[in-house]
Amino acid sequence: MNFRKNLPQAILFVFLAAIMPIILHAQTSNGTIAGSVVDPTGAVVPKADVKAVGTQFGAVHETQADSAGTYRLESLQPGIYDVTIAVTGFAKLLVSDVTVSGSVTTTVNGKLQISATQETVEVNAPAAEIIDTQSGQLGGTISNQEVTQLPYSSLNPAELALTLPGVHDTPQGQGAVNTYLTNGFAFSVNGTRPRANNFLVDGQDDNDYGITGQAYQPTNVGDIQEVTILTNAYSAEFGRGGGSVTNYIFKSGTNHFHGDLWEINRNSALAAIPAQDQVSNPITKNPYDNENTFGFDVGGPVKKDSLFFFGAAQWDRESQSVTGPLFKLPTAAGIATLKTLLPNPNISLFLSSIGNLVSPGTSGLQNVDLGLGGETVQIGYFQVLNVPTYSNAVDWNVRVDWRDGNNDTVTWSYIRDSQTLTPDNFANPNALPNFQTQQGGPSQIFRFQWVHTISPRMVNELRFSYTNIDFTFGLTPATAANPLSTTPWIEFGSDINFPSIGIDSNFPQGRAHKTFQVQDGLTSSFGRHTMKLGADITVLRVHDILPLNTRGTVEYSFGGTCGGVTCSSLANFIANYTGKSPGTVSKGFGNPNLNTSTIMYAPYIEDTWRIKDNLTLDLGLRYEYWGALANALQYPALNLNIGFGVPGGVFPDLYSARQVPDKKNFAPRVGLAYTPHLGRFLLGENKTVFRAGYGIFYDGLFSNIVDNSDESQPNTLGGSIPAPTGRGVIVSGPLGFPSITSTTANPMLTIDTMASNLHNPMTQQWNANIQRELPLGLVMTLAYVGTRGEHLFANQDFNPQVNYSFTNPNFGEIAVRNNAGDSRYDSGQVEVERKISSALFLRASYTYSKFMDDASEIFTTTGLSSYA
Repeated sequence: MNFRKNLPQAILFVFLAAIMPIILHAQTSNGTIAGSVVDPTGAVVPKADVKAVGTQFGAVHETQADSAGTYRLESLQPGIYDVTIAVTGFAKLLVSDVTVSGSVTTTVNGKLQISATQETVEVNAPAAEIIDTQSGQLGGTISNQEVTQLPYSSLNPAELALTLPGVHDTPQGQGAVNTYLTNGFAFSVNGTRPRANNFLVDGQDDNDYGITGQAYQPTNVGDIQEVTILTNAYSAEFGRGGGSVTNYIFKSGTNHFHGDLWEINRNSALAAIPAQDQVSNPITKNPYDNENTFGFDVGGPVKKDSLFFFGAAQWDRESQSVTGPLFKLPTAAGIATLKTLLPNPNISLFLSSIGNLVSPGTSGLQNVDLGLGGETVQIGYFQVLNVPTYSNAVDWNVRVDWRDGNNDTVTWSYIRDSQTLTPDNFANPNALPNFQTQQGGPSQIFRFQWVHTISPRMVNELRFSYTNIDFTFGLTPATAANPLSTTPWIEFGSDINFPSIGIDSNFPQGRAHKTFQVQDGLTSSFGRHTMKLGADITVLRVHDILPLNTRGTVEYSFGGTCGGVTCSSLANFIANYTGKSPGTVSKGFGNPNLNTSTIMYAPYIEDTWRIKDNLTLDLGLRYEYWGALANALQYPALNLNIGFGVPGGVFPDLYSARQVPDKKNFAPRVGLAYTPHLGRFLLGENKTVFRAGYGIFYDGLFSNIVDNSDESQPNTLGGSIPAPTGRGVIVSGPLGFPSITSTTANPMLTIDTMASNLHNPMTQQWNANIQRELPLGLVMTLAYVGTRGEHLFANQDFNPQVNYSFTNPNFGEIAVRNNAGDSRYDSGQVEVERKISSALFLRASYTYSKFMDDASEIFTTTGLSSYA
């Protein structure tokens, strides 16, 4: 980072670092117990002594009820607690087995009985602890029983978010836009895009700043204690995304030794044949697939009530025979016809690339005209079967917790995961055997936390984390040794549906990111207020390996006239014409390494005001600054004020505008929770709460936006020549590869860039809901939930073609990432929960919604798509 050019940000960073021990509060992975204390008549009981004892850790947390009879116990390690409420003149109340979850508030209300003796009334925690009487946020907690016992294929508990209302899966396999949208399991929350989700591990950063999603994907079934997912109107201490916050709470050691061994086997021999396969393409057995996931965890005390350890390790080994894509190839007769046309360099390349793959000629037969006086080639469907695929992963975690009395808890944790997949049928599913790729690399997180209780009403938290990912997507050894590995990537038109030959131009590529995060905070309660002032500061260092298309790409489409008929893609390929649009020729040159960095900070203030014992108001304000990653480029961005058609634009200075950091990301939050005392016949005593929430949230900027600009002209020389009309570009002639040079930038080539004023997309969230405890311990939530997305990411063509002619003939295609997107979501949501026992839990949800999004991160004017 250039501190001279970013002096105001540097000064603010130093200032915040200096005052952090005084004013800051971290995004917590710990939980809160809160409630009210009343006498038998319902009158509030002020100054009651409240104590929570962690039965698993031996920790004691104490506070006193305020003048409204309400209390809060902050920064509790998730687990099981016994809560005691005592005041002179009343029997002591002991509420046992209270489950405290991370990032949420657990309600424990106390109704004391008058007594002159020191008797104790003991009750078990009621189902009402599920009811949130302290805020207007919506969300849910995925328990350890759900994480370990429900069947879900990914083993990533993020998949279980789909059991919550308002959470939807996203389309897969519909092109790069959906396939590569985020890292990890992708889901949409209340109409927001999957990239709007923020992921945490024990309250600390776990985001992939390359394509968003999870940097480290938690799949170790022995690691996770629970997962908290906040879906709407969450407090100001959470941000970094307008969709949701998913916080993974990892296990720790306790006062009791505990360990697990597991083996999970998925085997095709035991699986039923899918019904759709029996209908569309009848088979007698499933393709071979055998996955073994095995591991162990162990934890316990080194010294009771003081020093604890926990460790877990998991191995995942999978081998399978994958069913590949369905496409068309020449039949044996078609191969024979092509061989009669030799010598022809393109036919020789095609035959060498497909090897011994030949269509059996049993379906999809057609005769493709070659434009040579009526001669045709017979083609038909070919199904790629039994592609040997191997996946290996090792995931392990160690953690130590040290408790010094009741006032200090220190935690160290290290997590590492390493994976390989070869060939890469996930990111490169359509590759022919001669051109396969592989992926792999480690992700790791180091965490430190110190929670210091200064007094019953004041807690300080200090946190540090270091996250590192190093993912590569490269060639398999067999592909690298293939003499054809240096040939261009060749695609064919939809009229013949041939497979691409050559290595996909998106390979090799990779990203190695280092994220340093510091959080420090002070939570203070005074009177009826609990105040949190805070921020987290993140330093991001980016090293991306760009797919520069150095081998070149040619798309052969149909178009033009051959003997009075339209030339087929195969005819144009043999004659070396691209065909009309979308036929293209492209090639890239330059340095594939991008290095850039930024400092992000997000201060906030949150006040929880207990106006009455049954009325709580949350008021918060957050600010987020994400920096300007693109300013590491020579040509960072385009100034959108120039307008469509870029009138008056001068190449290449047109793209030299500096990225202006977004400094207006203020995010107010408000939440309300009201538990009526009237109408007990209908509403029950402390069994009904009316809640509402509203907030403004911001999505993050990610490095793949900058990657797209860096791998395009004029930052990197080369680019694309689209075919204007007729038979298109002559690939071997003066309009083909020779005109895309490594020395001269060409304004007529397709250029990807970004807006100089690209800001963080903004989402407004709101809800109004009622929670009610029903008979049989059921808790029902009825909610109206809405979101409004503004300034969302979209890709627009600033020099569109009209009748195959560019608006500004001095330039080619100009694709600009900007904030032209907009969305609106409204829904009615119903959820019913029932905690039957520690091993049995019921959740049912239903969402009825209407959603509109006018961009969804694809190009809006040209039909081009991007996975960035």
